[in-house]
Amino acid sequence: MRLSRSIIVALALLFSLITHAPMGAAAQADHRLAGAANAARELSMLEAERDFDALYERMHPDALAVVPRSAVV
Repeated sequence: MRLSRSIIVALALLFSLITHAPMGAAAQADHRLAGAANAARELSMLEAERDFDALYERMHPDALAVVPRSAVV
């Protein structure tokens, strides 16, 4: 079950990253990369704390449409 939760976290992060248009400038790209890294750490901490309700609430809306709450929580 833990593996499937990790996959869901990875999918949520992936959906978040691919839905934003590229910004162009290197500084902006670095900022986006840092933001993605912070989001990944936050999601990982929620998973480690077993706070699956909070984890589910932070998933991308497209992922929420496909993944039922019961699969995460």
